[in-house]
Amino acid sequence: MIRRPLFIVGFVLIVLLAAVGVALAADSPERAVHRYFTATYDGWRAYRDLRIEVRARSWDRATVRVVARFQEDPDYGPIPDDDTWYEYVNELEVVRQGGRWLPTRGTIKADGSTFNVFNAYWVASDPARERVRAAPAACPCTEFLKPVEGVW
Repeated sequence: MIRRPLFIVGFVLIVLLAAVGVALAADSPERAVHRYFTATYDGWRAYRDLRIEVRARSWDRATVRVVARFQEDPDYGPIPDDDTWYEYVNELEVVRQGGRWLPTRGTIKADGSTFNVFNAYWVASDPARERVRAAPAACPCTEFLKPVEGVW
């Protein structure tokens, strides 16, 4: 007599634990960052060859590296020199809040795109080409890209 209620309670607990496991596994840091990236960089900011990898992960925090090739610079806009694709790298940290992974910097807009999550954090894979392309006239914040040898 007592075995049947214990069996039912045990079965219900197993089902609940499985449901919690599936819910936690449903959204991974890679999927969350991919979702934010594609919502942010659509339209005129064309990208291709997107690679997302988790560099470090714990239960509630992860560091994610995003490598993408853009035809137009993700921060400055059109690239004037030629029609090639430039590779940029960005690392960001995401934290788990409930069942979702959220970035630690910037904001998420209502449409799923982001502001200041990826922007201004891109690093070009070819620094010499980036110095030439990102002239100070385009943005005064690129002064740090100039070589400093012989300044002192």
